[in-house]
Amino acid sequence: MIIELPLTTFDKIEHQLRKGEVSFHVEDNDFYLTDEFPVPCWVIINQERNYILIKMRKKIKTRRQDDQKKVLLLVNEMNRTFLPNSYYYDDGHIYAESYQYLDRNGSKDKIVELISICTDAFATAIEECDNFGLISQSS
Repeated sequence: MIIELPLTTFDKIEHQLRKGEVSFHVEDNDFYLTDEFPVPCWVIINQERNYILIKMRKKIKTRRQDDQKKVLLLVNEMNRTFLPNSYYYDDGHIYAESYQYLDRNGSKDKIVELISICTDAFATAIEECDNFGLISQSS
């Protein structure tokens, strides 16, 4: 007799990524995606609170002290203008995060489409708001 165990949120998201032909690898039970999207991102699962966090980052070109104010202006403009992400600066990078709640079954339909929306919003925010040329084209 074969007993089918219910799929975990991890299994469901992994299935959707494979179905969408997305390249990824797993680091500490988080998915790291690099190729199919405008910026690399992590998909982090929080089972207890029933959400996933899509986290992205881009490197700042310079660490000069006088650019700190410009970076903060950039982050403020991105937060004011572009959803669904929230943006912040830390350790030489600008980060974007998007919290997405799961349904009762612990899944999120169309996860690949959702990741695409979030990464596109981050790339567009950088393109539209980076008037000082602070963001590196590499990750």
